Amino acid sequence: MMALCLAPLSSMLCMLPPLAGSLTSASHSSALLAEPESARRAFEIEESRVVAGGIEIIRQRRVHTLRGLPRMAVSYVWSTPPRKDETAADGEKTRDYKDGAGECALAVTALKSRQSLQKAVADSMDVDALVTTDGSMDLKVQDALLGLDINLMHTNMTNLYTTDMFLGIRQRDPDAPYYGDAEDAYQKLRAGVLRGAVWYLTEYESVVFIDIDALIERVDENAMLVLPKGVEFLTWPCCVDAPLAVGAIIGRPSVDAFQDFVGVLRRGFSFAHGWRGRDGSFLRIGAENWPHATCHGDTGSNVYAEAFCNDKNTSRWDFIGSEGDKGLLFATFTLIRKSSASNGDALGTHSKHWNFLHYYGPNKPWQDGQRKVEKHHDWWDAFDSTRPVLVADAGDTGRRCVALFDKVNGSAHAEHGDASGAIRTLAATSTSCSATSTNARLYASLHELCRKSPTVDVFVNIFDANSTVAGTTEDDMLAFCFGQAERPPCLRRVFSVAGHKATFWRQKLTPERMQPYGLLWAFDNDMLVGDFDFERTRRIMLAADVQIAQPLIDVVSGHEQCPKARLPRVKSAHMLWASGEEQLFLNLSAAAALTPNGCEAQAIGYVENQAPLITVDAWRVLHTQMLSKLDMSIFNHTNWGICRVWCNLVADALHRSVMGKIEERGPACAVLAPPLKTINGCTIEAVGMAEHARSAELAVPWMIGHPYLGKFYANASWERHRQGCVLGA
Repeated sequence: MMALCLAPLSSMLCMLPPLAGSLTSASHSSALLAEPESARRAFEIEESRVVAGGIEIIRQRRVHTLRGLPRMAVSYVWSTPPRKDETAADGEKTRDYKDGAGECALAVTALKSRQSLQKAVADSMDVDALVTTDGSMDLKVQDALLGLDINLMHTNMTNLYTTDMFLGIRQRDPDAPYYGDAEDAYQKLRAGVLRGAVWYLTEYESVVFIDIDALIERVDENAMLVLPKGVEFLTWPCCVDAPLAVGAIIGRPSVDAFQDFVGVLRRGFSFAHGWRGRDGSFLRIGAENWPHATCHGDTGSNVYAEAFCNDKNTSRWDFIGSEGDKGLLFATFTLIRKSSASNGDALGTHSKHWNFLHYYGPNKPWQDGQRKVEKHHDWWDAFDSTRPVLVADAGDTGRRCVALFDKVNGSAHAEHGDASGAIRTLAATSTSCSATSTNARLYASLHELCRKSPTVDVFVNIFDANSTVAGTTEDDMLAFCFGQAERPPCLRRVFSVAGHKATFWRQKLTPERMQPYGLLWAFDNDMLVGDFDFERTRRIMLAADVQIAQPLIDVVSGHEQCPKARLPRVKSAHMLWASGEEQLFLNLSAAAALTPNGCEAQAIGYVENQAPLITVDAWRVLHTQMLSKLDMSIFNHTNWGICRVWCNLVADALHRSVMGKIEERGPACAVLAPPLKTINGCTIEAVGMAEHARSAELAVPWMIGHPYLGKFYANASWERHRQGCVLGA
């Protein structure tokens, strides 16, 4: 590692006068980069250092081979300066990030957001996760982040804008608008200063800046990821109290932009005159630069925009964050460089191209009790999907994070399996809030399933909860729809996704959510799962090496028929099975034992969607190649056709057989010997959804006619029959 002053940075930074309080001393540098005392890293780190004009930038990344592709980054900042009061009100403000929760949340959101961006750009770019810090991050946490392949950048740029300088600005202007504790506001200021350092990293085509309490869950192919020529700063349209938002930004790194940002910092700020331009003149906001300010009637009704509303070219800056991150970025990119833009379709919480989640406000997802709040489910999904890599690659810190969040969640979750290494199963079912008697039996069954099967986690979707429950928490929905006090101990999530089971599967049972699990068991709400020998069934499926399976279905006497028939209504005769639906269900019924005697798993070309067990590999195929392609105007109301496709689709993708010949790796689909009882609760009929849900009139033609899925549609007569025994006998 060397101290240097080389192009492209040298031409800009070397002209800067020395910075008071520079952190370039050997003692500080060694503290920044000291190795944790616990153990040497099991991986190699590449370090580089630039010192110029009193500014120091030290970069660290885990050594691995770069593919030579254009690069982009998702960027976070971290700063934890000592606070004057860690108790009382101040402690309440900082509780979200205490006891290591902040560092752990940072790791989760960085991993998930990087994954989402990499998926969006595929093989056209490489995506890094980057954290910029001022040296206040614990060394063990630094080591853990590097273990997760999250790059680090350390800088002393916050010395350009110290706590005393910041507080002095506020104290000198008695008319400064009050919008919170000055110490708390300073935290955001440091974040803004640290963000500015990232514009130096010109090896990146694009950098997406987001807050620690924000998450990029999904980005579609039409999202703007690299900015057009002339734009260096993009955010979404905002706001009545400030001219721009900074919770999520796309930036184009540039040495010139970095130099201008540093210059703005050096020239300083006052509320009376704002930040200053390159020539030292005071910068004026300008009417075109704050279109969302509310300037009608009494201008004093919006204290943050009062001066602006009275004079659109005012040099007085009272908007929220004007002396901090928002003011710095607004001055640099909107007023000086004129390279900012806002585009609601490119980035933001309402963008059609980004699923960007920002958990702003006092309640963060990782706080006690917040996992039950539905709007926080996606964050916990991200945690569940990153759990394995936290344990495997982040050392003691990663394991501490998992233990911390499990404690917050009241979870005894083990990674992938129990102490014996048993594969974990995610069990999922969907029900109606009005299915009172069925829900009572379901709740009792779930309690018993939890007791008997310690490797099972359960998700429940109440598809009409939004229209019947006033509350927003899981406990509200459970109390209203189930009327039960004690929550089943393995019930991890309660959702309220409207529509049929395909909609629930598509939205909530994503491949990312399935990462901690080996199997998915998607059973109907009328299955008596508490009386079922699930552990035996799971062992049979794994031993048989099949991808999709189901137990034999045993209908409880007296519950054989629903008020309306289950047969499909179609207009074309060729869409009906040759000998009717009854033959198909007979081969899945406990009324006919598997053959020969003693067989525990028998190959079949069709598995119904009443209670399928699906491996995580098969589910990834089904979700990405089928569920994601469905026309939800049809399949939000029915699941017809799905189970006619999945065996052949999985067989093709995973090189399995469904044609009677049992290959060495095992068949795609099988029916398993253990019987699963059902009361045939007829929930669909009870809630008046049968007309669409039991109809194949739209779904079957759509599936058969699909250019990709149609070739996997099973209509051959042999597919109704059981085939060879693959386990037992």
